Amino acid sequence: GGMAGGTANGVMVPYMGTMFIPQFMMANFQSFQSGSNNAFAANALSTNSLVLASDPGCPWECVIDETVPTMGRSNEDDALYEIFYTNPLNCCGTIVEIGAGNGKQHSSSYFFEYGMNWTSVLTEADPSAFAQIADERTGKKAKLLNGAFCQEAPHVYYDEALKSFQSASSPSEYTSEVTHNDFQVSSSTTKVDCIRLDSDVLSGLDHVNVMVIKVDGDPWAVVRTMNWDIKVDIWVIKMDDKEGMLHDTLRAALKLHDYVPAAWDIKLWCETPANCVNNEVWLRKSFHPLPQPLLEMGGNLRGSLE
Repeated sequence: GGMAGGTANGVMVPYMGTMFIPQFMMANFQSFQSGSNNAFAANALSTNSLVLASDPGCPWECVIDETVPTMGRSNEDDALYEIFYTNPLNCCGTIVEIGAGNGKQHSSSYFFEYGMNWTSVLTEADPSAFAQIADERTGKKAKLLNGAFCQEAPHVYYDEALKSFQSASSPSEYTSEVTHNDFQVSSSTTKVDCIRLDSDVLSGLDHVNVMVIKVDGDPWAVVRTMNWDIKVDIWVIKMDDKEGMLHDTLRAALKLHDYVPAAWDIKLWCETPANCVNNEVWLRKSFHPLPQPLLEMGGNLRGSLE
């Protein structure tokens, strides 16, 4: 689960709201502090720590529960935590996980909710897996939705015995699930509603820190329903190399709405090839995990390159 405070790659990380200046930024800070008309510098308690002009509260007052394990199949949660959320810590984020399974096994959001006190929004199409989420995610900070993402149909069919989905419109319809025509649909066949990001999953939100999409079907079925007025800092999208996937369309949509691919490969965090999901990371242009006062000091360490 990473570190709750102390030194991350030689950089001091903040504890309980007091923000420590990384050593390599200290010279900049000390010269910045000498300015007589700078409100930010005036609030510095010493050359080793500073307090923002007003009580920052959440997210900077932060305690990480290191006893909570990271569960991501490819250690994608470790990667995000280490790169973006250890320095400074952030305990007030929102993470959305599309294709959450049973809510614990291989969960990208589990550590963020239970270890960092984030709000999580989880969707899962498989009714049997979804039924287990309520047992695994018993906290009050999770919103759970059972649903698939579809091209045009209002629902997909699900056969419990075969654990199989079938399109309600045509076999050629792309959906977030892998669909087959291996069972006969009847009046008793289970229907799984088709949901949308804009009107269902992200309803009431204007900002998401991390959006994880790890569906077995086409992720474009999910992204096409996005309300692009909602800001997402980081997208982590499983891009399986399957025939018929509309990955280029998805990438074009992200670029059109001012997202850029990360300059680093999240697959470097994989432990074994067998557990290495083909994830792509996209960042909002100008996204940076550092708080604005530190950015004004010239720090440009992580985040998007544009």
